[in-house]
Amino acid sequence: MSALNLTREEIFAAVGTCDAIKIEECTPPTLKEYICRRLEETQPALAKTLVPKVADLDDWQMGELCEYIRETHRLMMRRSRRLRRLNGHLSGEH
Repeated sequence: MSALNLTREEIFAAVGTCDAIKIEECTPPTLKEYICRRLEETQPALAKTLVPKVADLDDWQMGELCEYIRETHRLMMRRSRRLRRLNGHLSGEH
């Protein structure tokens, strides 16, 4: 268990629901609602146990989750840019 009272798999699932959005200024209540809704839409079986846990996160925990999501997005964007540069270089584009 983490400080968020979620397992690693649950944290990854919650973060994964945010792949399609860009988080600049994270507002914990809005993000909490978004994650819960997306889990119910995309992973109904997991949502049965995970949505109540996410709904119970306090402001500090949601702030931590927001920061984790931001960092994950930042790292993914960096990797994506690096891969595009590498692919352009390998294909002869400049």
